[in-house]
Amino acid sequence: TLPDCSIYARDDLAAGISFPGPAVIEQDVATILVPPGFTAYRVPYAAAGDVAGDLASYGPDVLVLGPPDVRDAVVAHLRAAAEAWS
Repeated sequence: TLPDCSIYARDDLAAGISFPGPAVIEQDVATILVPPGFTAYRVPYAAAGDVAGDLASYGPDVLVLGPPDVRDAVVAHLRAAAEAWS
């Protein structure tokens, strides 16, 4: 059972918006749950590589849901950092 929460359409969220959970973000292919105590951000960016380091700096507290090129860039950034420290 979900607590009372706000419901957002992902396509209607402007770049730069943030809002606290609990919330639900609906889109055509998925429903995203933002748990209580977490904050959702729609991050503006020009290229996936430009934002990867910033997002990776949040460590285990970041969850990149999409787009896939940004998610892949963050994963690559974290793998390179882990390899540099091993």
